[in-house]
Amino acid sequence: SGINAEYGGVPTTRAGSCVVSTDTVVRDVLYDGHPINEKCTVILRIAPTFIRFGSFEIFKTIDRMTSRVGSSAGKTEILKQLLRYTKTRFYPDITGDIEEEDTIVTMYREIMERTALLAAHWQTVGFCHGVLNTDNMSIVGLTIDYGPYGFMETFDLALFATAVTRAADIRTKRSQRSASGMSRNLGRCLLWWSPSRNLTRFSSPGRRCSRRSTAH
Repeated sequence: SGINAEYGGVPTTRAGSCVVSTDTVVRDVLYDGHPINEKCTVILRIAPTFIRFGSFEIFKTIDRMTSRVGSSAGKTEILKQLLRYTKTRFYPDITGDIEEEDTIVTMYREIMERTALLAAHWQTVGFCHGVLNTDNMSIVGLTIDYGPYGFMETFDLALFATAVTRAADIRTKRSQRSASGMSRNLGRCLLWWSPSRNLTRFSSPGRRCSRRSTAH
């Protein structure tokens, strides 16, 4: 899958190794209600980083949907370390310090650009992501999760990757909308770190993410 994506021009991680055990586990491989015993397998994936949008959600003070707080809510020093590492390691061309709002907003916009391009690339090769959530959205715009997923055999914007995908209503034509929604979630995580608490500066790039991915 990673090879297909890479040669199709999609930013992606790659599988480095596959280790198969003699132990088995019950899995519903096709998510169709017919579980079977499968050998336990570990795939090592290679990427510049596995920092995800979800990595920043542990700092949320409260989630609007669940009313839960992040496990590291209020631990600003840890958040600063993560932001500074992300900027220094993966966005070195962005000037300024993460203590400055303009720096955070600029980095956020660059993340949104990469995310929009990623969603556009998915659609150019007919790739349907089966688990679009913040835990599977890369901070550097890579495809980091391949389970479940699917490729179009024929053009079908209503394609679901699996039955699990159908239950979550994650279909091909919603890739941009889902990526945009995940981007806004990231923006809300960064908002409280903003000195001005200016929601527009963090929500507008997230909305543009969907339009940019469609345009590309």
